[in-house]
Amino acid sequence: MGRPAVPRLAPGSERLVPRIGPLIRDLEPTADPDTAVTTRVTRAFRALAQGGEVLANSPDLTAGARRDFGGGVGNALAGLGSVTFLGIQDVAARQIERHDSPVERIGYYRLVTDAGERFALVHLTENGEVTDFDLVDR
Repeated sequence: MGRPAVPRLAPGSERLVPRIGPLIRDLEPTADPDTAVTTRVTRAFRALAQGGEVLANSPDLTAGARRDFGGGVGNALAGLGSVTFLGIQDVAARQIERHDSPVERIGYYRLVTDAGERFALVHLTENGEVTDFDLVDR
């Protein structure tokens, strides 16, 4: 028996979700323990922003994320500049699944985009692929 389907939201809509980690706005940059993962996250964000073939062929996203974000993410990541590592949390024991892939860790990042400073919770698989992300403006 599988997990119940999670309803998809329209772009730009909001919903309340249970907290799975610290308040991201309170995190300060810290030494990045795995810069290769941050590089993958940055490339995944650029692919998501660009969409099309770049997104469809990105090795930095899971197959489920490539499928479900196939149309890109609109202006959510427009003008992506810097991506700053803030922290990472192991959540494997919580059995979180996003876009058909188990989430092992959640990375916390500060982004600079055309919309200004934003924060991202990045859902990562065991091998560091991005399977989902949540943007937070505050």
